[in-house]
Amino acid sequence: MYRLILPFLAFSLVAVANEHYVSKLYIGPAGCNLRMAIWENKNLTFPYADNNVKYDGPLWGVVGTYEYRKFHNLYAGVYGCYFQGTVTKGSYPDRKFQDGEGEIRFGYNYMALQGASFVATPYLGFGFNYIAQKREIVPVNHFKYFLYYIPIGFLFDWHWNKWFTIGFYFKWMPQVDATLRLTEYAGARFILIKKLEQFLAELPLVFTFGSHRRWDITLTPFWLRKKTGDTKNQVGCIDLGIPKTTYTYAGADLTVGYSF
Repeated sequence: MYRLILPFLAFSLVAVANEHYVSKLYIGPAGCNLRMAIWENKNLTFPYADNNVKYDGPLWGVVGTYEYRKFHNLYAGVYGCYFQGTVTKGSYPDRKFQDGEGEIRFGYNYMALQGASFVATPYLGFGFNYIAQKREIVPVNHFKYFLYYIPIGFLFDWHWNKWFTIGFYFKWMPQVDATLRLTEYAGARFILIKKLEQFLAELPLVFTFGSHRRWDITLTPFWLRKKTGDTKNQVGCIDLGIPKTTYTYAGADLTVGYSF
């Protein structure tokens, strides 16, 4: 019996490997709940600054990725996303919120088992994150954060069969530069304390279809933590006292992918 089973198994694994495409493009909608915690501002000289407040609310947007993956070879990827929505907290003024992000990645694909049943991909890259908050109050406060970071990530994919793949993705995003612009001080950009505690965890569920398995639908639950640091920059004799803020996202995206 084993003389019949082993050749069939070997043929199946090789067939999966031979039909593996090296490039993939996927895009789709995304949604999440944002919980934004503004920590205590001990210096209240900045006008209308919130103090020790937690906002929350839904965000909606779009995500897109291009990846080049070749077994035991180079990995390269380009990633982008954009979210917007409104976060609220009781009697406090609402905040219009935008979050846009883009990054490039380079790494290496390790095929753990013959036929690509397990694939591990460490990577390193460079990313930019833009966060904007607009307080719905007169006078309007508009915060614009410009954050540059180094994505250090790990992708792990388990090809359960030729129609289904489950993965676990983890990314650390230490900031290398962080600045803030305020409407009250047009043209000025203030340096923030860089934050290291930024993490992303994803659990993609990939369902492949089509006669040549070029198409797939991926449902990806995710959890994301970001931070913006406080600043001690001064304008004249005024210490801005901008407090640090923590952003926690929990949601999912649903993408359609095409491999070639």
